[in-house]
Amino acid sequence: MWRHLYARASGCTTAAVLFALGCSEVTGNGSDLPETLPEDRGSAITPEDAVGYWSELVWSPDDREIYFIALPPSGPFTIRAAAVDDGGQRDLDAASRQYQSLQLSPDGTLLYYLASEAMDGGAYAVHVVDVAGGDPAKLVDSVQSFVLSQDGAYLAFTRTSRYCSGIECDSLRVVTLATGQEVPVTSGEPLTFSPDGASIVSARANVGTMTDTYYVTRIEDGATHELDIDESEGWVRSVRWDEKGLQALLEALTCAQGGCSEQFLLRDLETGGIRQVWEYVGRDWGGPELKAWSADGERFAFLTWHCVEAEDLFTCAVPQYKLHEVAPTEGREAIVAVVNATVGITAFARTRRSIAYSADSRIYVVDY
Repeated sequence: MWRHLYARASGCTTAAVLFALGCSEVTGNGSDLPETLPEDRGSAITPEDAVGYWSELVWSPDDREIYFIALPPSGPFTIRAAAVDDGGQRDLDAASRQYQSLQLSPDGTLLYYLASEAMDGGAYAVHVVDVAGGDPAKLVDSVQSFVLSQDGAYLAFTRTSRYCSGIECDSLRVVTLATGQEVPVTSGEPLTFSPDGASIVSARANVGTMTDTYYVTRIEDGATHELDIDESEGWVRSVRWDEKGLQALLEALTCAQGGCSEQFLLRDLETGGIRQVWEYVGRDWGGPELKAWSADGERFAFLTWHCVEAEDLFTCAVPQYKLHEVAPTEGREAIVAVVNATVGITAFARTRRSIAYSADSRIYVVDY
């Protein structure tokens, strides 16, 4: 693989850029890389004609399969499982409807998701299916978004979006899956539970400023406080939450007289502390765009792009996307995939050093 590695030592202001192919070495930072690199997509695990559309990549706990939403050339949307080793596929739900928001139970045996009542859309409901096979079951009707607790005991959902305002907005509700008992808790869109399941983080949109405000609410009594996400003096463009509900990874744009830089910040949801864990230095036209965070919180991935061939001053005929993998504690950043096509959903494996991503209606896996 043509691999570009930025090795950053503690206290160093420059980065060593290693070209693994040919073992040549260049010293500098991300801006020293060539604008255009040889395309390297990794291994495709879905055949070229297998799907016409995909979304929502979720690795199985043993990393042997990837669950995703597909639109086969000859049929309606389906939820599928694809084997990473040989690309073999099987349907988990093929009921001729639309799907969203795949979420795996903690033990990896159940897949929760939103499914519409009909192929042309309409109201969505939370469904669940055994990944080993079986018929899907409906759990909650008319749901806009939902999230599972870390222990799989609770499900939080809302029937209106975070952009809703006024008396018509539905509250955020929590349902105990074992009993079906449902209680209203707060408002906004559910994002993550605390590790003990006692509290939930939600988001409410500030439509006028196109930003979100985040809140932590205790489920037992509804006590709520605002979570001040942005202490960075920058514009927070993306927020990701870890699976344990302990930390948030922020992507923030900070500008000064000398120019702008993209910072990645880690926010402790319990103490409120915030620290910078990485700063992007590069010359690509677009990005970075935060794409994924590993389950153990040790790695994240972002995307940059550059125009290989421009039609004119405003139109890019051939864009090139670069997928970066970053391990802050190791002081390392690597370009793990170079794709002359739009890169979509991206997800880290859980037990192997691999990233899955989608491009050109196919799913690729690249090892790092």
